[in-house]
Amino acid sequence: MRKTILILASAAILASCDKEQRTVAGGGLQIKVAPTVESEGVKASIQTADLTYFYLEVDCDDSGYSYADKFSKVGTEWHSDKPLLWKDETTPISYSAAVFNNYVFSKSSFENGAELKLPTDQHTQERLNAADLLTLKATGTNYEETTDGTLPVTLSHALTKVNLNFRLISRNPINHNDWTENPMTSLSIDGTNLSFVFQPRSGAISVKTGTVGSVTPCLQEYTTSLDFVDVVYEVILVPQTIDVGQLTINFKVWDLPYKWTNKIGFDLSAGQSTDIPIDVTTI
Repeated sequence: MRKTILILASAAILASCDKEQRTVAGGGLQIKVAPTVESEGVKASIQTADLTYFYLEVDCDDSGYSYADKFSKVGTEWHSDKPLLWKDETTPISYSAAVFNNYVFSKSSFENGAELKLPTDQHTQERLNAADLLTLKATGTNYEETTDGTLPVTLSHALTKVNLNFRLISRNPINHNDWTENPMTSLSIDGTNLSFVFQPRSGAISVKTGTVGSVTPCLQEYTTSLDFVDVVYEVILVPQTIDVGQLTINFKVWDLPYKWTNKIGFDLSAGQSTDIPIDVTTI
């Protein structure tokens, strides 16, 4: 980026062509962004209001106008670390975007892919958000097709959200409304691969086998009624096929250990939400 800016500055002195004079100091055609997060079809972790930064790649037929840089939100405005410029009004570009757990997406990451690993501690909303991979597949446009040079960056969720829906029922006659505090502790979900290769330009994800680990979910809801207690946890996992008996959920209720294992195989699909209902009969 430093080299590109020096070239543009020199050209502004030596030539009178409009294209070469598009420096920020001269007010040129600056690339701006209007990011949003798509939540349709999956209960989002990061939503538009939560988004504070992302990485953008711009690919132009002129390497002097190709970039990979970080955009950060300052107040209500979005700013890149270095100024990004359109080559002219009509030259097309392809652009893509990504954000994941403070990973720095470089030009090489966008071109060749990035090897990533899911955070295992997702027990708070902040940590759950850190596990949310957002992506925008490569999209083509030019300056004239935008509004004032602003790129519409619509980020979508690339991994899988799993909702663990527990229903707790006591064997003894009891008013479950008296369970004012969640009795579940030591909850973990085990048996899924945690590492994957992500291709930002296409949005493709390839799970890496042999990277099985344990993930701690985040409590989302706790509701009581006369007959039962409902507890909902959420966790973000890597898209992959789950074989029979592969997934194990370990937890305690009133300090008594329980284990749930899947009896049928199923797929964890990219960008989708999967519900796992678990009925627990307690003492």
